[in-house]
Amino acid sequence: MIRDIVSSGAGSEHGGVSFAEVVLDSPTLGPLAMRYAVNSMPTLLAFDRQEAQLETRVTDVEKLKSREFLERWLEAEAKRHGEGGAGGSLFGFLGFGKK
Repeated sequence: MIRDIVSSGAGSEHGGVSFAEVVLDSPTLGPLAMRYAVNSMPTLLAFDRQEAQLETRVTDVEKLKSREFLERWLEAEAKRHGEGGAGGSLFGFLGFGKK
Protein backbone atom coordinates (compact mmCIF):
# COMPACT_ATOMS: atom_id res chain seq x y z
CA MET A 1 0.00 0.00 0.00
CA ILE A 2 2.76 2.49 0.86
CA ARG A 3 4.33 2.08 -2.57
CA ASP A 4 0.98 3.04 -4.13
CA ILE A 5 0.64 6.08 -1.86
CA VAL A 6 4.15 7.28 -2.74
CA SER A 7 3.49 6.66 -6.45
CA SER A 8 0.29 8.70 -6.24
CA GLY A 9 2.37 11.72 -5.21
CA ALA A 10 2.00 11.85 -1.43
CA GLY A 11 4.14 14.66 -0.09
CA SER A 12 4.91 16.03 -3.55
CA GLU A 13 3.84 19.56 -2.64
CA HIS A 14 6.52 19.49 0.08
CA GLY A 15 9.34 18.11 -2.05
CA GLY A 16 8.20 14.52 -2.36
CA VAL A 17 9.33 11.22 -0.94
CA SER A 18 10.86 8.06 -2.36
CA PHE A 19 10.32 4.47 -1.36
CA ALA A 20 12.80 1.63 -0.91
CA GLU A 21 11.98 -1.79 0.45
CA VAL A 22 14.68 -3.77 2.25
CA VAL A 23 14.27 -7.43 3.07
CA LEU A 24 16.30 -8.09 6.20
CA ASP A 25 16.19 -11.90 6.09
CA SER A 26 19.50 -11.95 4.26
CA PRO A 27 22.54 -12.63 6.46
CA THR A 28 24.37 -9.76 4.75
CA LEU A 29 21.67 -7.27 5.84
CA GLY A 30 21.76 -8.09 9.55
CA PRO A 31 24.17 -5.23 10.29
CA LEU A 32 21.76 -2.85 8.54
CA ALA A 33 19.00 -3.82 10.98
CA MET A 34 21.34 -3.31 13.90
CA ARG A 35 22.56 0.04 12.60
CA TYR A 36 19.03 1.43 12.40
CA ALA A 37 17.63 -0.32 15.49
CA VAL A 38 15.16 -2.38 13.50
CA ASN A 39 13.96 -5.02 15.94
CA SER A 40 10.50 -5.80 14.62
CA MET A 41 8.89 -6.45 11.28
CA PRO A 42 7.55 -4.57 9.54
CA THR A 43 9.27 -1.29 10.31
CA LEU A 44 8.69 1.94 8.41
CA LEU A 45 11.67 4.24 8.67
CA ALA A 46 12.24 7.61 7.02
CA PHE A 47 15.60 9.03 6.04
CA ASP A 48 16.36 12.71 5.68
CA ARG A 49 19.74 13.92 4.48
CA GLN A 50 20.93 10.32 4.75
CA GLU A 51 20.05 10.11 8.45
CA ALA A 52 17.51 7.66 9.80
CA GLN A 53 14.66 9.46 11.53
CA LEU A 54 14.45 7.03 14.43
CA GLU A 55 11.92 9.01 16.46
CA THR A 56 9.32 8.83 13.70
CA ARG A 57 9.74 5.18 12.76
CA VAL A 58 6.58 3.09 12.74
CA THR A 59 6.30 -0.54 13.84
CA ASP A 60 2.61 -0.67 14.78
CA VAL A 61 1.05 -3.09 12.28
CA GLU A 62 -2.41 -1.52 12.64
CA LYS A 63 -1.03 1.91 11.72
CA LEU A 64 0.81 0.38 8.77
CA LYS A 65 -2.53 -0.98 7.51
CA SER A 66 -4.16 2.47 7.59
CA ARG A 67 -3.97 4.40 4.34
CA GLU A 68 -4.98 7.60 6.15
CA PHE A 69 -2.17 7.19 8.71
CA LEU A 70 0.41 6.44 6.03
CA GLU A 71 -0.61 9.46 3.96
CA ARG A 72 -0.29 11.76 7.02
CA TRP A 73 3.06 10.18 7.97
CA LEU A 74 4.46 10.63 4.46
CA GLU A 75 3.28 14.26 4.36
CA ALA A 76 4.97 14.96 7.70
CA GLU A 77 8.22 13.33 6.56
CA ALA A 78 8.17 15.26 3.26
CA LYS A 79 7.74 18.53 5.18
CA ARG A 80 10.84 17.82 7.27
CA HIS A 81 13.35 19.20 4.71
CA GLY A 82 16.18 18.50 7.12
CA GLU A 83 14.67 20.71 9.82
CA GLY A 84 13.46 19.65 13.23
CA GLY A 85 14.29 16.08 12.46
CA ALA A 86 14.73 13.16 14.72
CA GLY A 87 18.21 12.74 13.35
CA GLY A 88 20.16 9.56 13.17
CA SER A 89 21.28 9.74 16.74
CA LEU A 90 20.47 6.88 19.04
CA PHE A 91 20.23 9.50 21.81
CA GLY A 92 17.18 10.99 20.06
CA PHE A 93 15.68 7.53 19.75
CA LEU A 94 16.14 6.94 23.45
CA GLY A 95 14.37 10.20 24.29
CA PHE A 96 17.38 12.37 25.11
CA GLY A 97 17.75 15.80 23.59
CA LYS A 98 14.07 16.35 22.82
CA LYS A 99 12.90 19.95 22.88
